Amino acid sequence: MSLIPAPHFQKEISPFLQHPLSLEKLFADTENVRRADLEIPDSYPTNPQSEVLTFAPIPMQYLREVHFYNDYKFNQWFLQNMELALSVDKKIWRTGLTYFSPRSDYIHWKSRFSR
Repeated sequence: MSLIPAPHFQKEISPFLQHPLSLEKLFADTENVRRADLEIPDSYPTNPQSEVLTFAPIPMQYLREVHFYNDYKFNQWFLQNMELALSVDKKIWRTGLTYFSPRSDYIHWKSRFSR
């Protein structure tokens, strides 16, 4: 398995996705799904399977939080990346299951995808 993106991906697809409107669409109502019906926070994309791809590293100054499943996983990462970890404001590290648990609208999507 190669981690290098196919050469045609950036050329053929990404120009259509690299606009603020494309990002806004991740959070918009769709023909079949209304955010108000899902009762989800503004920070959730409408579809839980949405993802954002980047073509370059994201500078640390743009990170507001970094979440780890538990303290053990954080400590594991910390020991392997100590130089980086010590150079960053420790207030951004978070541990806990919040970001690794099903979303509040899980039942809506479970029934939709299990058909």
